[in-house]
Amino acid sequence: MKRLFWILLLFLFACSPAKSLQKETHVFLPESDRNGEMVLLMNTEVRIITADPDKKEELIATADPLLREYSRLADRFHEYESEGTLLNNLKVINDHYGQGPVRTDERLIAMLERSIELAELSEGAFNPTVGLLSDLWSPLFNGAENSDPDEQEVQECLSCVIPYDQLRDYIVLDQENDTVSFREYPGCGQRVILDLGAFSKGYILQEVHEALLPYDTSFLLDAGSSSIITHTAEGEDIHWNIGVRSPQSGEVLYALYADDIALSTSADDQQFFFNEEGIRRHHILDPASGYPRDIFRGITLCAATDAGTLDALSTALWNIDDPALQEEILQKSGLTAERALIREGEEKLQLLLDPGISERLIPELQSEEAEILLMN
Repeated sequence: MKRLFWILLLFLFACSPAKSLQKETHVFLPESDRNGEMVLLMNTEVRIITADPDKKEELIATADPLLREYSRLADRFHEYESEGTLLNNLKVINDHYGQGPVRTDERLIAMLERSIELAELSEGAFNPTVGLLSDLWSPLFNGAENSDPDEQEVQECLSCVIPYDQLRDYIVLDQENDTVSFREYPGCGQRVILDLGAFSKGYILQEVHEALLPYDTSFLLDAGSSSIITHTAEGEDIHWNIGVRSPQSGEVLYALYADDIALSTSADDQQFFFNEEGIRRHHILDPASGYPRDIFRGITLCAATDAGTLDALSTALWNIDDPALQEEILQKSGLTAERALIREGEEKLQLLLDPGISERLIPELQSEEAEILLMN
């Protein structure tokens, strides 16, 4: 669901007595689907930033095919061919809803398994069956003003969101035979649509990150500036800093020292509209109500690893107002994740920070637009 990009700036500071290191950026080209349509990888701009020209081409040569393979598998909108036959990706699984097992790549099965685990962990705040609901809202995020979808249509789409504790009854993953059986959900009047959304972006970046580590050089992977992973190789005096844009003014709100972390963001300042009552409606939907919630203006999560989990959780936490429940979910995820939450305040924005992420703040880039409050 989450397609919003609000990390604004990427700074690379590199210095080394042994050699001069210069930042080089490579943007991965789109993919061609079965009909010849050009498709952005993971439906966004994906890039790698490197500092060692001697290893840049090796990194790209390793990352490019992995990105394409995973992007094709997780794509629910396009068909692709593999060795002259139809690739059984997420779109094909959705198209075979209620029609029996589909043999697919074990990597897609692993992604689906993890998405179900995260839905269970978050008690449905993240849910991979929101595709129909997302399709109802997404055409509306194309202007400053618009109307809410019809309430009856929202409820019909909600009836096709499978409760988190029933997902395994209807999405049956056979890892021994590499098949997915996507069974009909009796509460749904139309059809359930799987959508891995932002979770798949982070998951794929994490897989690419692991593949690039053996090259022993520093790099940054970026998917749409909402999912980022950085790596600094031992012995290289390179530091990655990331600035985060204010959802209110568009200027830099705060910036973080970001060496060797995975980072995920969600915010409400790009894909949105104002309805007739002047209520901001954004693209991060609550799987329980079918509508966006206005608890936060932005969320950033960072951890040492597992960008896929971070992307799912940044979406899930958006719909959870209770800090204690947020902390419980983060703990159950197994990650030592730190939060930066942006809320509306009476006079200015409030930036609520976990202690760990507050230590990453770059003081000279801190805006006065937000009041900083420490959590815990």
